[in-house]
Amino acid sequence: MSNCPIGGFYDFLPEIIWFVVGIFLLFLEFILPGVIICFFGAGAILTAILTWIGLLPNLASQLIFFLVSSLLLLIFLRKYFSKWLKGKEFGDIDDIENEYIGKKVKVTQKIEPNNDFGRIEYEGTDWKATSDEAIDSGEVVEIINKQNITFKVKKLS
Repeated sequence: MSNCPIGGFYDFLPEIIWFVVGIFLLFLEFILPGVIICFFGAGAILTAILTWIGLLPNLASQLIFFLVSSLLLLIFLRKYFSKWLKGKEFGDIDDIENEYIGKKVKVTQKIEPNNDFGRIEYEGTDWKATSDEAIDSGEVVEIINKQNITFKVKKLS
Protein backbone atom coordinates (compact mmCIF):
# COMPACT_ATOMS: atom_id res chain seq x y z
CA MET A 1 0.00 0.00 0.00
CA SER A 2 1.39 3.37 -0.98
CA ASN A 3 1.71 6.21 1.50
CA CYS A 4 2.59 8.72 -1.20
CA PRO A 5 -0.08 11.31 -2.02
CA ILE A 6 0.69 11.22 -5.76
CA GLY A 7 0.29 7.47 -6.24
CA GLY A 8 2.25 4.27 -6.07
CA PHE A 9 4.71 5.00 -8.90
CA TYR A 10 6.72 7.32 -6.68
CA ASP A 11 7.39 4.55 -4.16
CA PHE A 12 9.28 2.51 -6.74
CA LEU A 13 11.83 4.96 -8.22
CA PRO A 14 11.95 8.36 -6.49
CA GLU A 15 15.55 9.03 -7.53
CA ILE A 16 14.67 8.37 -11.18
CA ILE A 17 11.72 10.75 -10.98
CA TRP A 18 13.90 13.50 -9.42
CA PHE A 19 16.57 12.93 -12.05
CA VAL A 20 14.08 13.10 -14.96
CA VAL A 21 12.52 16.25 -13.50
CA GLY A 22 16.02 17.76 -13.15
CA ILE A 23 16.96 17.01 -16.76
CA PHE A 24 13.59 18.35 -17.94
CA LEU A 25 14.15 21.61 -16.03
CA LEU A 26 17.67 21.96 -17.44
CA PHE A 27 16.36 21.58 -20.99
CA LEU A 28 13.49 23.96 -20.19
CA GLU A 29 16.10 26.66 -19.53
CA PHE A 30 16.85 26.69 -23.27
CA ILE A 31 13.19 27.33 -24.09
CA LEU A 32 12.52 29.84 -21.30
CA PRO A 33 15.86 31.59 -20.81
CA GLY A 34 16.50 33.64 -17.74
CA VAL A 35 19.09 31.55 -15.90
CA ILE A 36 16.65 30.59 -13.13
CA ILE A 37 15.04 27.28 -14.05
CA CYS A 38 18.40 25.55 -14.48
CA PHE A 39 19.12 25.94 -10.76
CA PHE A 40 15.90 24.11 -9.93
CA GLY A 41 17.00 21.42 -12.37
CA ALA A 42 20.34 21.17 -10.57
CA GLY A 43 18.50 21.01 -7.24
CA ALA A 44 16.36 18.14 -8.55
CA ILE A 45 19.45 16.26 -9.75
CA LEU A 46 21.16 16.76 -6.37
CA THR A 47 17.98 15.50 -4.70
CA ALA A 48 18.03 12.45 -6.99
CA ILE A 49 21.64 11.68 -6.03
CA LEU A 50 21.04 12.01 -2.29
CA THR A 51 17.83 9.96 -2.56
CA TRP A 52 19.70 7.23 -4.45
CA ILE A 53 22.42 7.21 -1.78
CA GLY A 54 19.72 6.94 0.88
CA LEU A 55 20.20 10.25 2.67
CA LEU A 56 16.71 11.52 1.79
CA PRO A 57 14.38 8.62 2.65
CA ASN A 58 10.96 10.30 2.42
CA LEU A 59 9.11 12.79 0.26
CA ALA A 60 9.13 15.55 2.89
CA SER A 61 12.92 15.51 3.26
CA GLN A 62 13.32 15.37 -0.51
CA LEU A 63 11.05 18.36 -1.09
CA ILE A 64 12.76 20.40 1.63
CA PHE A 65 16.21 19.58 0.28
CA PHE A 66 15.09 20.30 -3.30
CA LEU A 67 13.72 23.75 -2.39
CA VAL A 68 16.61 24.74 -0.14
CA SER A 69 19.34 23.54 -2.53
CA SER A 70 17.65 25.11 -5.56
CA LEU A 71 17.27 28.46 -3.83
CA LEU A 72 20.84 28.43 -2.51
CA LEU A 73 22.19 27.57 -5.95
CA LEU A 74 20.08 30.34 -7.44
CA ILE A 75 21.19 32.93 -4.91
CA PHE A 76 24.90 32.14 -4.94
CA LEU A 77 25.58 31.02 -8.50
CA ARG A 78 23.16 32.92 -10.72
CA LYS A 79 25.40 35.95 -11.15
CA TYR A 80 28.34 33.76 -12.21
CA PHE A 81 26.35 31.54 -14.58
CA SER A 82 24.38 34.45 -16.09
CA LYS A 83 27.54 35.81 -17.65
CA TRP A 84 28.50 32.39 -18.93
CA LEU A 85 25.10 31.37 -20.31
CA LYS A 86 23.77 34.63 -21.72
CA GLY A 87 26.72 35.54 -23.92
CA LYS A 88 27.57 39.01 -25.18
CA GLU A 89 24.85 41.56 -25.75
CA PHE A 90 25.04 44.55 -28.03
CA GLY A 91 22.94 47.56 -27.22
CA ASP A 92 22.67 49.07 -30.67
CA ILE A 93 23.45 48.16 -34.26
CA ASP A 94 25.82 51.15 -34.40
CA ASP A 95 27.93 49.50 -31.68
CA ILE A 96 28.38 46.47 -33.93
CA GLU A 97 29.04 48.55 -37.03
CA ASN A 98 31.68 50.72 -35.28
CA GLU A 99 33.49 48.10 -33.20
CA TYR A 100 36.58 48.26 -35.44
CA ILE A 101 37.05 52.07 -35.37
CA GLY A 102 40.28 53.01 -33.63
CA LYS A 103 41.86 49.57 -34.06
CA LYS A 104 45.52 49.48 -35.05
CA VAL A 105 46.29 47.31 -38.09
CA LYS A 106 49.21 46.54 -40.36
CA VAL A 107 49.29 47.57 -44.03
CA THR A 108 50.05 44.52 -46.21
CA GLN A 109 49.91 46.28 -49.60
CA LYS A 110 50.81 49.93 -50.21
CA ILE A 111 47.88 52.35 -50.11
CA GLU A 112 47.85 55.30 -52.53
CA PRO A 113 45.32 58.14 -52.26
CA ASN A 114 42.85 58.35 -55.17
CA ASN A 115 44.12 55.04 -56.51
CA ASP A 116 43.13 51.42 -56.38
CA PHE A 117 42.83 49.83 -53.00
CA GLY A 118 45.68 48.85 -50.76
CA ARG A 119 45.37 46.01 -48.26
CA ILE A 120 45.42 45.72 -44.47
CA GLU A 121 45.34 42.79 -42.08
CA TYR A 122 42.52 43.00 -39.52
CA GLU A 123 41.81 40.13 -37.11
CA GLY A 124 43.84 37.72 -39.20
CA THR A 125 42.08 38.51 -42.49
CA ASP A 126 43.20 40.56 -45.47
CA TRP A 127 40.91 43.53 -46.27
CA LYS A 128 40.75 46.29 -48.88
CA ALA A 129 41.80 49.67 -47.56
CA THR A 130 41.84 53.30 -48.70
CA SER A 131 43.43 56.42 -47.30
CA ASP A 132 43.76 60.13 -48.03
CA GLU A 133 47.55 59.79 -47.77
CA ALA A 134 50.19 57.43 -49.12
CA ILE A 135 51.01 54.59 -46.71
CA ASP A 136 53.75 52.04 -47.31
CA SER A 137 53.43 48.33 -46.78
CA GLY A 138 54.42 47.26 -43.26
CA GLU A 139 53.26 50.46 -41.54
CA VAL A 140 50.79 50.32 -38.67
CA VAL A 141 47.70 52.47 -39.20
CA GLU A 142 44.42 53.21 -37.45
CA ILE A 143 41.00 52.31 -38.84
CA ILE A 144 38.77 55.38 -39.02
CA ASN A 145 35.79 54.10 -41.02
CA LYS A 146 34.36 51.19 -42.96
CA GLN A 147 32.28 51.28 -46.08
CA ASN A 148 30.91 47.90 -47.15
CA ILE A 149 34.00 45.66 -47.08
CA THR A 150 36.61 48.42 -47.42
CA PHE A 151 38.31 50.06 -44.47
CA LYS A 152 39.46 53.66 -44.47
CA VAL A 153 42.68 54.14 -42.52
CA LYS A 154 45.04 56.90 -41.47
CA LYS A 155 48.63 57.04 -40.34
CA LEU A 156 49.25 57.06 -36.62
CA SER A 157 50.05 60.52 -35.35
